[in-house]
Amino acid sequence: MQTLNEAKLYFEQFLRNVELHEILKEEDRKFIEIQTNEVKKDTAKRREEKIARYKREKETKMKLETLQQTLLSFEDNDKEDISREHTLTLIDLFIQKSIEQLISIKQELELLDQMRKTREQSGPSPLLDDNKVETISRDTGPLLSKDGKPLRPFVITNRETIREQVFRPGWRLPTMTIDEYLEQEAARGNIISGGGQIPEKKEIDDNDERAIDEETLKAREWDEFKDSHPYGSGNRMRKG
Repeated sequence: MQTLNEAKLYFEQFLRNVELHEILKEEDRKFIEIQTNEVKKDTAKRREEKIARYKREKETKMKLETLQQTLLSFEDNDKEDISREHTLTLIDLFIQKSIEQLISIKQELELLDQMRKTREQSGPSPLLDDNKVETISRDTGPLLSKDGKPLRPFVITNRETIREQVFRPGWRLPTMTIDEYLEQEAARGNIISGGGQIPEKKEIDDNDERAIDEETLKAREWDEFKDSHPYGSGNRMRKG
């Protein structure tokens, strides 16, 4: 909350300075006065003002970009008037941003104040009570008192389990040998030996909709690949 109040003072000081130099527009001065007096407005009115200020800020940014481009194209002797207008437009943009920041800070302060009042009415929470501090000693002091009562939390571990894990590797060991794996693959028909024939393609059951959809998807992907990669497109050297 202190940081928000400090930022609020800086923005207000900036707006007072531009008003003293007669740079602050009349519509901005009236808007600030209404915000300061906390005049209540309905939701529709606030929404209209917000849209209008958003459009104005957008127009100011576009004007600033145009003036910047104009400054780059003019000679040094002809830049004085354009440079002055560019500076005033930049200050006007900062004024609009300062007003928007003040509105946001005001809403944030109101929210924080409401939270503080709610907390005071409901009383201090046991989890947030700063006057009650409980500390648990970690790895210091005895575990048990003379009467055998625990003095701090502790975990009982199985010494046998820890002893077995000392010489165990830190990675997972294989569950079968390479020969066992090859035997299983050969039993499934995934390995061709002795010049045998390639296993026939598994026929799809007409009632298996999922398998049919998978085959259709594969066929479409293959057709799309052939369309996007015409025959010979990868033969850059014109060989073959």
